[in-house]
Parts: sequence; C-alpha cells; structure tokens
Amino acid sequence: MIKNVRLQYILTYLTEPDAKLASVRAVTAAAAAGALEVGDPAGLPVIRYPLEQTADAHRVSQEGVLGKILIDVARLDGA
Repeated sequence: MIKNVRLQYILTYLTEPDAKLASVRAVTAAAAAGALEVGDPAGLPVIRYPLEQTADAHRVSQEGVLGKILIDVARLDGA
C-alpha cells in the first residue's frame, strides 16, 4: 500500500441495534454539520466507482491519486 492510505473496519456484531442506530444518527448529523472534511473544498476530491469497476478503483489507488476513492456497493434503484 502507499502512504496515507487508511482502511478502517468496525466490527459491530455484538452491538445492540439501538446503539447502532444511535451511532449512525450521530455520524450522519456530524457529517451534515460539516464535521467530516472531505471533497474538493478540503483538498480531497471524492472519486466514485460502481462495484463493477472495483479493479479500476484499485488500479487508481495504486497510482497515487490524491483524494478519496469510494466504491458504491449498493444501488439506489434496489437492483
């Protein structure tokens, strides 16, 4: 991996559903309030790839592209 790449996992198998929901709401509120600085204004452009293009996203990350690379694993159309 290249420098400044961070993978973060949170295991929540034993977390109660109410606690998970409260956490999701807190993070969502913080993001809406601007607490999470990402994107072009923060100098970290977001580059999105659909799940089908995961290999392309990986290749781009290995090339040292500046920004956040996101792989969309869910579709809004329910497919």
